[in-house]
Amino acid sequence: ATAGRLAHGDGWLCRVEGEVIAAVDMADSFRVDSGTGAVSLARIWEINKPWAAAVRGKFLERPTPSRSFLDSGVRISAWPVPVPSTSSGAANPMPKWPEAAAL
Repeated sequence: ATAGRLAHGDGWLCRVEGEVIAAVDMADSFRVDSGTGAVSLARIWEINKPWAAAVRGKFLERPTPSRSFLDSGVRISAWPVPVPSTSSGAANPMPKWPEAAAL
């Protein structure tokens, strides 16, 4: 979080489906249903950032540093986050495509 603030950047952690699960500022990652008042986590493309709509689909499904791009003057890149495993590797094997991507 400190590095992000020093670089004036954002950091987001989301599931492949786009649901934000962590952010430098979590206040940006919630959405409120205006009809019911229900609060839920936003999808990364729903957050109030000019670049957010560009982060969808295969960009999250198969994140690689070489797939970074510029949008609205912001460098967007996604990185796979490995799923932890036990010392034997049997309890939590690494899935073919990691469950989360860091943006």
